[in-house]
Amino acid sequence: MKLLRKIKDEIERGTDMMIKLYAINIISGNYQYAKVPKCLKPKVKAQVALMVEDDELLEELTKEDVAE
Repeated sequence: MKLLRKIKDEIERGTDMMIKLYAINIISGNYQYAKVPKCLKPKVKAQVALMVEDDELLEELTKEDVAE
Protein backbone atom coordinates (compact mmCIF):
# COMPACT_ATOMS: atom_id res chain seq x y z
CA MET A 1 0.00 0.00 0.00
CA LYS A 2 2.88 2.39 0.69
CA LEU A 3 4.16 1.94 -2.84
CA LEU A 4 0.72 2.58 -4.29
CA ARG A 5 0.34 5.74 -2.19
CA LYS A 6 3.80 6.92 -3.26
CA ILE A 7 2.93 6.41 -6.94
CA LYS A 8 -0.38 8.24 -6.51
CA ASP A 9 1.35 11.18 -4.81
CA GLU A 10 3.92 11.36 -7.60
CA ILE A 11 1.20 11.45 -10.26
CA GLU A 12 -0.68 14.20 -8.37
CA ARG A 13 2.49 16.31 -8.09
CA GLY A 14 3.12 15.87 -11.80
CA THR A 15 -0.44 16.86 -12.64
CA ASP A 16 -0.23 19.94 -10.42
CA MET A 17 2.98 20.97 -12.14
CA MET A 18 1.41 20.54 -15.58
CA ILE A 19 -1.55 22.71 -14.52
CA LYS A 20 0.79 25.47 -13.37
CA LEU A 21 2.89 25.26 -16.54
CA TYR A 22 -0.19 25.50 -18.75
CA ALA A 23 -1.40 28.52 -16.74
CA ILE A 24 1.96 30.29 -16.99
CA ASN A 25 2.14 29.68 -20.75
CA ILE A 26 -1.44 30.89 -21.28
CA ILE A 27 -0.78 34.09 -19.34
CA SER A 28 2.45 34.76 -21.22
CA GLY A 29 0.68 34.22 -24.55
CA ASN A 30 2.69 31.17 -25.58
CA TYR A 31 -0.23 28.73 -25.47
CA GLN A 32 -3.97 28.92 -26.08
CA TYR A 33 -6.48 27.77 -23.48
CA ALA A 34 -8.50 26.01 -26.19
CA LYS A 35 -5.60 23.57 -26.71
CA VAL A 36 -5.45 22.48 -23.04
CA PRO A 37 -6.67 18.88 -22.55
CA LYS A 38 -10.35 18.77 -21.52
CA CYS A 39 -9.67 16.96 -18.26
CA LEU A 40 -7.32 19.74 -17.09
CA LYS A 41 -9.29 22.80 -18.26
CA PRO A 42 -11.22 23.49 -15.02
CA LYS A 43 -8.08 23.33 -12.90
CA VAL A 44 -6.03 25.36 -15.37
CA LYS A 45 -8.75 28.02 -15.48
CA ALA A 46 -8.79 28.16 -11.67
CA GLN A 47 -5.00 28.54 -11.62
CA VAL A 48 -5.11 31.32 -14.21
CA ALA A 49 -7.81 33.05 -12.13
CA LEU A 50 -5.53 32.94 -9.08
CA MET A 51 -2.68 34.42 -11.07
CA VAL A 52 -4.47 37.27 -12.87
CA GLU A 53 -7.15 38.32 -10.33
CA ASP A 54 -9.08 40.17 -13.06
CA ASP A 55 -12.35 38.77 -14.43
CA GLU A 56 -12.10 40.56 -17.78
CA LEU A 57 -8.55 39.34 -18.39
CA LEU A 58 -9.52 35.84 -17.23
CA GLU A 59 -12.35 35.77 -19.77
CA GLU A 60 -9.97 36.89 -22.54
CA LEU A 61 -7.28 34.34 -21.65
CA THR A 62 -9.67 31.38 -21.33
CA LYS A 63 -11.62 31.77 -24.56
CA GLU A 64 -12.55 28.45 -26.15
CA ASP A 65 -12.24 29.50 -29.80
CA VAL A 66 -8.91 28.89 -31.51
CA ALA A 67 -7.65 31.77 -33.63
CA GLU A 68 -4.94 30.57 -35.95
